[in-house]
Amino acid sequence: MRQNPTETLRRVLPKVREALHVAGVEMQLTAAMSFLTILQDESVSIHAYTHSFLQVILLHLEHRDTGVSNAWLETLLSVIEVLPKETLRHEILNPLVSKAQLSQTVQSRLVSC
Repeated sequence: MRQNPTETLRRVLPKVREALHVAGVEMQLTAAMSFLTILQDESVSIHAYTHSFLQVILLHLEHRDTGVSNAWLETLLSVIEVLPKETLRHEILNPLVSKAQLSQTVQSRLVSC
């Protein structure tokens, strides 16, 4: 990621996304920590990070394993601190408000809060 972020985002990240759908707990935790490290190291611009990583983070917030869910939530909370307000409103707040509705599962509502 540090040496060639554009190529990594184009070739590697799609494979990571695919693998996360069937990944075990250890791989999920590693991915969440890696996404956080990429953010903290500023390996890519915040725009590129939002475009490439944010939906993956949001998708895995409701993982059935509490530890994995918490790892993704920790990553999201760190991302929130650096996102522009418009991105927060449209990409995070609106989807989480809809997932906090009473018709959603308890886990979904808790994560959304």
